[in-house]
Amino acid sequence: MAEAPKKKYKNLREAYCGARRVRPQRFERSVFWKALLPHAVIPTFFSFWWFERSLFQRDLEAIRSIGSARNERELDAAIEEYDNLNALERSVRRSILGFRVTGKRLYNIFVPLLDLVELPDAPLEMDYKIRQNSSMDSRDGGAAALRRLRRIHSEVVAGKELKQVLAELGASREEFRADLERYHANRPDLAWFWTYLTHEEELEALRQENNRLTKLTADLSSRLLNPK
Repeated sequence: MAEAPKKKYKNLREAYCGARRVRPQRFERSVFWKALLPHAVIPTFFSFWWFERSLFQRDLEAIRSIGSARNERELDAAIEEYDNLNALERSVRRSILGFRVTGKRLYNIFVPLLDLVELPDAPLEMDYKIRQNSSMDSRDGGAAALRRLRRIHSEVVAGKELKQVLAELGASREEFRADLERYHANRPDLAWFWTYLTHEEELEALRQENNRLTKLTADLSSRLLNPK
């Protein structure tokens, strides 16, 4: 008798919940405890999880992002983004003591589920040009904006110029700046990026002012040396 075909799901979140019989509203928590470094489970459960849950905000956001992945390429991109953000981590508890999940453990959890995900006809596009008319403060819109910001952040950290990254995404600097201004508070990685952006803008303003003064000085000198 032929084996019944496996049920297909639209993304890794649905595949995880279906395969492990986890309620969708418990998806992030279920993955979090499985991907947490083993030595961190007990202190996290008895202390940080109940009193300093914000310490794991980045982990939960990464898990949420991974849940929307539909193939290995998107899974790799989400995990790479998370690892890039962790490379900038300055928290002793996360960077040194290891109270966090790891990209490797997340990968091992989700790779076996890829066969349960129905392949999309086209890859997911992270494009600023595709925007709903509803407010970006909605849950779905906010999550999309955060994913875009973190993708931009990871590529800038990897060495790309911000101007180039925005051009590749079809994004204007004004849209990017507005999203970053809205979401950088209470997010250490984006707060750093906001500081980077404002410093870059200040330097550009200084360069423009310096060019203006240089040109003005040259014009004045020319008039003094070559009076009519």
